[in-house]
Amino acid sequence: MLNYEICKILKEKGFRQILENGYYHGKDFPAENSYEHSDYCSNGIYEDSIACPTLSDLIEACGFGFFQLKRFGKQWKAYGCIKSNKLYSYGDLPEKAVANLWLELNKK
Repeated sequence: MLNYEICKILKEKGFRQILENGYYHGKDFPAENSYEHSDYCSNGIYEDSIACPTLSDLIEACGFGFFQLKRFGKQWKAYGCIKSNKLYSYGDLPEKAVANLWLELNKK
């Protein structure tokens, strides 16, 4: 699972925030309780909530920019491309490697 800091960076860089999975509310991750609160904003989550995407969410968000994911010892490497430029990103979790790849693919 991605930590709060990475999820916050993803949100700041435009990662979609309406997911079927859990959300951080503050720095807490109330995965079981995230849908039970009564003061939602119009899209069904707190305005200050931060989505915690799964590996599937991240790969889907990368679209055709995602190529593959490999493990090298304790590190994961996500491969991607944009136009003809190859991209690589690393992480200690597969989710972190693909999150970093999404950030690379969406640099402005």
